This record gives sequence, structure tokens and C-alpha cells, in this order.
Amino acid sequence: MGDWSRFALLALLGSGCGGGGSGGGSTPPPAPAGCQTEDVQLADGTCQGPGVPASMCGVGFTSDGQAGCTATLPAMDCPAGEMAVPGDTSCAAAGAPAAPTCALGMIAVPGDAACRAIADCGSAPWGAIPVDATTTYVDASYAGGASDGSAGKPFTTIASALAAAAPGAIVAVAAGSYPETLAPAAAVKLWGRCPSMVAIAGPAGASVLTLGAGASGSEVHTIALTGGGAGVAIQGGSSVTLDRIWVHDTALVGVDATSSFSLTGSVVERTSTVGVRANGGTSSVSASVIRDVGPAPGSGSFGNGITGEGGGTLGVTTSVVERTLDEAVNANESSLSLTGSVVRDTGIEASSGIRGWGVVSSSSAPGAKPPTLQISGSTIEGNLEYGVYVGGNVVATVDSTLVSDTGERSDGTRGTGLQAQAVGGLQASATITRSLFENNYLNGVASVGSNVVIRSSVVRDNKIEASTHGGDGVGVAYSTDQATKASLEVHGSLVERNEGDAISIESASAIIDSTLIRNTKIGDTSAASGLGILVGLASAKAPRSTVQVQATVIDTAIATGIALSGADVTIEGTVIRSTRPTTAGGATFGDGVVVYRDATFPSTQSLTMTSCLVAANQATGVLATNGSATVDQTLVTGTVANQDGTLGDGVTAVDPGTVTLTQSRVDGSARAGVSSFGATFSIGSSAMLCNTIDIDGEASPSSGQAFSFDVLETNDCGCDPNRTSCQVLSSSLEPPKAVSTYE
Repeated sequence: MGDWSRFALLALLGSGCGGGGSGGGSTPPPAPAGCQTEDVQLADGTCQGPGVPASMCGVGFTSDGQAGCTATLPAMDCPAGEMAVPGDTSCAAAGAPAAPTCALGMIAVPGDAACRAIADCGSAPWGAIPVDATTTYVDASYAGGASDGSAGKPFTTIASALAAAAPGAIVAVAAGSYPETLAPAAAVKLWGRCPSMVAIAGPAGASVLTLGAGASGSEVHTIALTGGGAGVAIQGGSSVTLDRIWVHDTALVGVDATSSFSLTGSVVERTSTVGVRANGGTSSVSASVIRDVGPAPGSGSFGNGITGEGGGTLGVTTSVVERTLDEAVNANESSLSLTGSVVRDTGIEASSGIRGWGVVSSSSAPGAKPPTLQISGSTIEGNLEYGVYVGGNVVATVDSTLVSDTGERSDGTRGTGLQAQAVGGLQASATITRSLFENNYLNGVASVGSNVVIRSSVVRDNKIEASTHGGDGVGVAYSTDQATKASLEVHGSLVERNEGDAISIESASAIIDSTLIRNTKIGDTSAASGLGILVGLASAKAPRSTVQVQATVIDTAIATGIALSGADVTIEGTVIRSTRPTTAGGATFGDGVVVYRDATFPSTQSLTMTSCLVAANQATGVLATNGSATVDQTLVTGTVANQDGTLGDGVTAVDPGTVTLTQSRVDGSARAGVSSFGATFSIGSSAMLCNTIDIDGEASPSSGQAFSFDVLETNDCGCDPNRTSCQVLSSSLEPPKAVSTYE
């Protein structure tokens, strides 16, 4: 580049600068009484300088006394699994309490400190079974003959007892293995001494226990079921209670229901296809563990922990779903609630067709009342591809939940904490509150053609996947195949330490408010990632993005604090500071705000900035290489040069970019406070102070277009307290390198 210090003042605006305006020499008009040129005089007569006034700092932020804002947060970073958002003074745990991993036949649910038996066996022969005068007894070890179902002469098979028992009476089963298939004709209360000592073992191809319509209201307690078919099949019998049962090693579904049931305090493990399936009805799973579900024999398909389908409603509370193969908890065209539960370690990638998704809710059937997904106080961790997937017209809420360590596949794809996905032209929606997304791949939270709202949440430590992209904290994009535009709101949140961009917006609408974005970082890749906010186009035919950023702080991003193309972006009351450089892709950045044209999808773009602070960035504070930028009541201060000594300009426009700068201050720039390279600049009621060069104008090095400055007579230059009229230098400075795209 040309070294400005070698040049004297070469030209004033009126001599060969192409575009008119007034040069130096005249005394600027006086500012309002008691105010500086760039100040705003408030209604009470006081002066307000450029930057973020204290009244515009976001909720959870306070004024730093230097025209910026700082977030109220704990003094130390929160450890893994804990979170704090702006306004918090201490860290708090997110998600459900941990649950130990247990051996076969043992149980631990969130909050348990150790594994335990599913049920206490008590004293022989009947344990804690609540026997009464109507009870029918079963004991496989009885050899006295003349069985009549009494305690003294029990039946030796459960089927005999069911046939003899009165409807609704208790059938008490002593320790033993019972090789039977059962299908009671009437309601029954079946009790075993305990699951570790009482097992019903069915033959191949048959359900162990079938409860049909006549058995509505049946209860099954403290017993084990295993065999070559389903464990429990509920076929039309509604309001069935399954309590502290152990369903294991079945060739088909563990609990397979087409009507309502409740499963409590139970373990369903080593089943095939699905652990628990609720097809219709209103059902619940509480204080239970579903684990180690594999595919159907010979098919390689499924391996789901809990599935809700058929338009039903399923609630899962204080439970653990772990080590399933395909999907841990799945709701298809049905509503699902997950409360106080742990969903973990799904997907052992046995084949490329195994997905390994944590919680899945999808619907592609339009209707007046879409299915709902409600996740509260839960932990979803260590799953493969997606922690939470919301597809179609599902309406999802995620509250007080931890979604972490979603892993990438061996081919380096996916690994997203939560994804909202348009399906069948229908948009999903997800509202996330007080939740923590950490240590995922690709994205912490993502939306493709759908709608996401994030409130008081933390998204951090997401990694770039092996295919060298992603790692974004939050990413939203237009769905090209569904032709649906995504929307995003982020309020009162913290987005930090992500290897990709903190927030990426492609052909979507977004509002970002009262949020701290900080400390992005580059992973082991050559991708130009680490931006604070990237706004662009998803495709050549995709719509423009519309974005509002307000009362937000972007601190220590990489490459650029905010970069926009193919978008209309409004920034108010926001701080963009200390952007760090990157040499990825052969370019050196570190800019505060950049308006550029994406070479892949050419478009127009516009920026409006009001009452902002752009401080201590590298290369340029505000750069418009294409499109328009309007900067009002903004302080751009302390822009530093690149490490090689190039650049260091406060506000820069490069042909065909245009900038309007009003009631603003640009000071402490290493090179030029304001620079134009063949571009149009309008400056009014602003001050360019204590820069190495206050205003520089150069012809466009590519087109030869002359620069243009307007309304210079209303501005101040120089250095306090000796302000003076502004002059334009032409110092053979070199423009910033062209920005055509960000990865």
C-alpha cells in the first residue's frame, strides 16, 4: 500500500475529487449551545454524545461509561453443564440431574445417586404384594396338587389363575419362571413378587402379555416379561397401568400399545425395533429407563427408545432413554412432552442408515391443531446427528434444558443441538427458554425454513465438523426445496466460543436483542469462520434477509463483527468491538461491520446504524464495499492497522459502496478516520478527530471512479481541544481487499 506519511496534503475536495462539496478553510457552524458538533441536544437541553447511551443498554447490561455497554455476568466462566445469561450473577445447572449408568435389570432415574433394584423382593412367597380375600395365587414351585388358587394350594401357571380370578382381582405370582403367553379376557391386577425373581417367558413370535379391549383397566406390577415377540401388547384395552416391570430381551417391541397406558418405575431394555410404542391414546412414561434398543432382527431398521404416533399424546417424566440405535424419543404426527428426563448416547452408527437422533417430533399433515413438543428440565446429550429435531408443522417449546455433545457421523456430517426443519411446505416452530446448548457440532441451534425464538439461553463451544464447515452457534436459512423463509429471534442470551460464526442468517428474518456475542474462535480448518453475525443469501433465487440487531454486544469476534450481503440490516444501541484478524483464505480481516456483495449470489444490501459503538477493531471499523451504509449518532474509535501496517480506517467506502455519516464521531484511527475509494460519502454534523488522516479520498483503483464528499462544512476535524474545519487528503492509500464471500 502507499504509505500515507510520505505524502503532503495533495488535494482538497474542490480540486479533482469528482463529486463536489465544500473543501476546507471555512469555520464550521456552531453546535447547539454547550454541545459538540456530533452531539444530540436532548429535550432537557443536555447533550448526548455518539455511541450507546445508558438508556439503550439491553436488559442485563449496564453502561461502561465509555459510550458502550457491558453484560452483568459471573466473574468466572460457567463450567460445563452450567449457564448464566446477561443479568445473572451466578451460574446455575441446566437440564435434569445426572443418572448413573446401570447393569442389566437395575434402575436409576434422574436424581438417583446409585443404581437400585426395580422393586424390593420382600419375604417369600409373596413379598409386598397387597393381597386380600379375593386374591388368586400362583407358585410354579408348588407340587401339592389340587390347585385352587388359594395361598395354600396355588395354581402353578399364571394362565390358570387368570381364568379363575374374578374380574379386577389381584393375581399374586411367587418367584419362578413362567413359560407362557397370556391374554386375559377381563381386567386383571397381575402382581409378581419382584421382577428379578418372577419372569414370564413367551415363545418365539408371540406377545408375552396381550391386553385386549376386555382387559381395560388392567394393572401389571413388579414382574419381568421376556420372549420371542412383544413384551406387552395393549390392543384396545385402555387405561392400563404398568408398574415397576422389567421388559427385556424381546424379539419385538417391549411395550406396544394402541390405546392409553401408564408405565412407571420400570426398565425396558434389549428389545427390538422399539422399546415403548404408543399408537394413539393418552399415555405416560415416568421414572423409567428405556435402553439398548436394537433393530428388528434381519432388517437393520429402527432401534427407537420411545415412539408416539397415531395422533396420540405421550408424556415422558423423570426417565432415562439411553443407548438406543436410531431415535431415542420419537413423536410422529403426535404430541410429546419430555420433563425432567435424560436422553443420551443414541446412535452407535451400525450402518449409514442409522440416524442416532435424540428427541424427534415431526408432522407433515396440515391441520388446525398441529402436534406439540414440550421439553422441560431435561438433559439431551451424546446423541448422533441431532439432539432435538422438530419437523413439519410441529410447535415446540424447550425450557430449562441442556443439549450437549451432539456428535458428528464418521463422514463428518451433522451434529446439531436442535434443528427446526420445514417439511411438506409446513414450517416448524421452536421457542427455547433458559436452556444451554454446548459442545455440539455444525450448529447449536439451527432452522431451515422454520421459526426459532431463543430467550435467556446460552449457545457455546460448537465445533466445526470434519467437512470444514459449520460450528455456528445459531444458524437459520431459507429452505430452497420447501420455499419457506426462516425466522429467528434471540433475546437476552449469550452466544460464545463457537468455532464457526456465532449467528449465521441466510435469506431469513431475524431480531437479535439484549444479547452478548463473544469470543468466537477458529477451529482446525481453513474456513473463514468466527464472525459475530453473518447475514447473506441462501441461493440466487432466495429472498433477501431482514435483520434487526439492538442493544447487543459483539465482543472479540474473528474476521468481522457483523457482515451482511443480500440483506437489509438495522443496528441500534449495539457495541461491536475488538474484532480479531484471521488469515484464512489468504485475506486479513478484523473489521467491525462490513457491507459486501457476495460474488456467488450478487445482490443489493443496505445497513442502517444508530447509536452504536464500534471500537478497537482491526483494518476497518465500518466498511461498505457494495451497497449503502447509513451511520448515525455512532462512535467509531480506535481502529488499529493490520499487523503488516496496512489499513486502520474508521469508516470506509469502496466504489460502488455509499456511506452517509451523521452526528457521529470517528477518532483514533491508525490510518484514516474516513476514507473513500471512488465512492460517495455524505458527512453531516460529525467529527473526525485525532486520526492519522481525518478524511482521505482516492479514486477507485479498479474503475477509476472519482471519490465524492458532501456537506463537509458542518463537520469538525483535528484533535480536541483544537478542532478545525475538515479537509480531504489524497494520499495514495490502498483500499481494503475486496470482500466477495464468507465461508
